[in-house]
Amino acid sequence: MYQISIFIMILFVVSSCKKNTESDITIGSTLYEHQTVSDNIEIRNLIKGTLKHDEKALKKLCNYNCGNGSGCYDLGDIIVQILYKIGESEFISMAKKLDKQTISKLERLIQVGFEYGISNVNEKMEGKTIEDNYPILFEFFTKKQTEKVK
Repeated sequence: MYQISIFIMILFVVSSCKKNTESDITIGSTLYEHQTVSDNIEIRNLIKGTLKHDEKALKKLCNYNCGNGSGCYDLGDIIVQILYKIGESEFISMAKKLDKQTISKLERLIQVGFEYGISNVNEKMEGKTIEDNYPILFEFFTKKQTEKVK
């Protein structure tokens, strides 16, 4: 009985190390529930780094293993929340430093974040597209798609 009690306490302590928010950014339940503690710490660190305008953190966030499906919708929602929080011009400044492949992933994640995201940010948006809410960012993505690969 003692060993079972210790096991339950350890399980409780380990599970309480995960957080579903970081710096007022919500990590959606599908992504959060399927994370290990170390994955949760990693994504929270990437969120903090991106909020500090670190383009390397943004790149890693775009390439974060979201497990496909609705976990990726949650990842897109995280990026939309960050975009909303830091603003379009600062976000574009970071995005300009990314390679074309990462920019393409970033655009897709933002699209699904708008379409399927459940954070409070989506309630404040004009519509469900990048073009509706961030026309300058939309123009940036459009220009990047038509650029020739260097």
